[in-house]
Amino acid sequence: MLCGCNPFDPFGTATDSEILHNVVAARIDTDNEMWAHISAPCKDLIRGLLTVDPRKRLTAEQVQEHIFFLCVHVSAAIPARSKEAAE
Repeated sequence: MLCGCNPFDPFGTATDSEILHNVVAARIDTDNEMWAHISAPCKDLIRGLLTVDPRKRLTAEQVQEHIFFLCVHVSAAIPARSKEAAE
């Protein structure tokens, strides 16, 4: 639900059979306008999780160490500046 649409049918036009085919093939198009606001690290994580070959798919450890989560941890650790401090 990152992009607000079914990643295997981003324009809502595919048949059930086409969606199933896209799921089995892990075919998603992260370069379309629906994904424009999604960060590159997030897209990379999603592609890594949806890799068909389990030997190439991200492991739980690799997911935990993925740059996407490192970015989230870093931004969460940076305290927000108050309005007074900015002036």
